[in-house]
Amino acid sequence: NMFCSGISPMRSWPTASAPLAQASRKSAASAYFLIMRRLLAETSYPDHHFTTHSRKFCQHFSTAASGSFWYHFGHCGGFMPRNINAADKKASLWRIMPFLRPYSWTVANGLFTNILARIFELLPFAIIGEIVDRLNTGQNTQGSWFAYQALLIFGTFVGLALFQSLSDYCWTLISQKVRHDLRVKIYDHLQRLEASFFEERHTGDLMSVIVSDIDNLEGFFADAITAIIRIIITFAGTYAILFFRDWRLALLLFAPLPFVLVAIRYFAISIQPKYKKARLSVGVINSIVENNLSGMGVIQAYTAEEFQSRRVRGSSEEYRDASIKAGIDRAKFIPVIYAIAGLAYAGLIGFGALLTFGQN
Repeated sequence: NMFCSGISPMRSWPTASAPLAQASRKSAASAYFLIMRRLLAETSYPDHHFTTHSRKFCQHFSTAASGSFWYHFGHCGGFMPRNINAADKKASLWRIMPFLRPYSWTVANGLFTNILARIFELLPFAIIGEIVDRLNTGQNTQGSWFAYQALLIFGTFVGLALFQSLSDYCWTLISQKVRHDLRVKIYDHLQRLEASFFEERHTGDLMSVIVSDIDNLEGFFADAITAIIRIIITFAGTYAILFFRDWRLALLLFAPLPFVLVAIRYFAISIQPKYKKARLSVGVINSIVENNLSGMGVIQAYTAEEFQSRRVRGSSEEYRDASIKAGIDRAKFIPVIYAIAGLAYAGLIGFGALLTFGQN
């Protein structure tokens, strides 16, 4: 039970000896430290990989409390998921695509309705522009014509609401089905892995993948994909209208793009390590809480509640600090994009005004 109680990682032995002594287990504590010293003698630093004898020994004592003993060695020895190279990172997004094939018809409907929604979103601006042109040029504008334009604008918003709702429904349906398929497939795959795989990884990390990471796919399908389509259609439609009006306005639209790309690149490089650290901190917290809850009776028997509270508090503080740093970077990035967009908007309005006054 001492090995599986979740009392401490190796680096905190002096703290761990206190609850053992309070429980009047001095002889057991001595044996505990002797065994740990033997394990340390067989441990190869700095990578902390155990030898065969130590691994067999630990496996023998780790069966009583859902592997919490192995967690502490993993927590101290740095058993983290293997690094993914750059090629795998670039290809990871495309690995989701096979899960979309069974729902290709729903994907097509989601794309089509989203494109239509974006078209209806742009139409009111074109109609309003036509109304302004009619008023400025003094053309024949009877009341019936304005009423017709008003009904047309209302119809575009009805179309926008209808097709946006259909698009949201399609992508929500897709995200839920893909999440279900991925979760089942990952769990089935984990069941076929050897025991050594689980010995070298935090349970919390695996739980983060199965639960948190897969849940994030809902935001990707429901929000990110629709946002990408909206940006592409809006940009293409705006560019087409400006090019039709005046090619110089269309050229001015491209002026901020290099600055936006530089800002996005800098933001990605800066924030990626912080989000990665936050995610790893979540895995550590999940592992600690899961193992402590499963071994709560043993923790209470050895009066180790205060020590475990400090461990949870420390891991939670790491996650908090990493998330705050990532949030600070994001808070710096968003105003930059708004500033660039504002300059582009002001440039279009100002240059358009110069063209209008020049013609007059």
